[in-house]
Amino acid sequence: MSDNTPLQRPRRGPNPWLAEQVELLLSKHPEEELRARYQEAQKENERLKWETFLCSVALKEALVREPVLATKRQDMDLPESLIKWLSYNQVEVLIDLVQFPEEWLNGISGLTEEERATLRAYVVRLGYPPRSTDKPVYLHCLPEYHRPHDEAVWHIEKLTKQAEETLEEGSGDYDTQLEKAVALYEEAVAYAQTHDCDLSCYERLVRGYAGLLINHWQFGDDFIEAAEKYILLDIDLATQVYGPRHIAVGEAHRKAGEYYYDLEQWSSAAWHYLDSADITRSLRGMCSDLVDDLQLAAHCYDQLDDHRMALELLLNVYESCQGTPFNEELYLSGICYDIAQQYRALGNERKALEFLDLVE
Repeated sequence: MSDNTPLQRPRRGPNPWLAEQVELLLSKHPEEELRARYQEAQKENERLKWETFLCSVALKEALVREPVLATKRQDMDLPESLIKWLSYNQVEVLIDLVQFPEEWLNGISGLTEEERATLRAYVVRLGYPPRSTDKPVYLHCLPEYHRPHDEAVWHIEKLTKQAEETLEEGSGDYDTQLEKAVALYEEAVAYAQTHDCDLSCYERLVRGYAGLLINHWQFGDDFIEAAEKYILLDIDLATQVYGPRHIAVGEAHRKAGEYYYDLEQWSSAAWHYLDSADITRSLRGMCSDLVDDLQLAAHCYDQLDDHRMALELLLNVYESCQGTPFNEELYLSGICYDIAQQYRALGNERKALEFLDLVE
């Protein structure tokens, strides 16, 4: 292989349990028979792939052999918290769950170790211990079991699109348009809570609605209260979907910081900016977003008259920015000025002048 040959992403295959079902299918039916059935299936879906066809047929035969695999989520002998988690992750029937490899169960977010052990014990008790694999794999779901979920997601996306289009209309009274958009989002949220909506879809919905409310908090107390409710809900949902150290969680904290900053709720704003900074630092290192988070948090502490904390944050930024390639002079000049202001507030005029001399 030439050194210039581009690296290709490993092709995903069916998960270990499903791969075994496909092998069983191929051992029981001549390929000529399966190919003929595949050609018939293509008449209804010309884009149907051979691998997808095999997975679907293998799953249907497994359901005939082992009817327990058709156990619906709500009928599983599991705690309500796990039933809810399965709903959020689009597990409709047992045949979805038994496809989870061991590595997926170990790495999924939103579960405690005790809940993870309970889920594993449940599938083991039914005779479907999680299989292990070091390869990228996929799950295959049968549409007849997932249609209610897909329809729910489609309806939610339809409502949110209508809300966005309502706000983009160039004519009419804006207050009326905003009221209609909020009503559509509220309808979408209520629908998501009462229908088969997965957690990632719900999180996207909440994030979009929170963004709308944040951008219009000046319209009154109702917007302020609702914005706070959905901002904090988005942080919680993003943590469940992506895990506590994901960039999406950091972005949700940053958005919350901006919201509380605008309302001059300095303590809450600082807390969220620092959470955003902590996640950003761990994932991206020193970067402009991290600088912004720490500077804004420092400003919050300045407003709270906690000048020592503000100074500590700013000095941390100053030291970390040394030698960074992004807008060095611009950042360092502004940071030096802010540091000088904090030293002056603490009565240290000598240090204040020292940093003012660094301002360009």
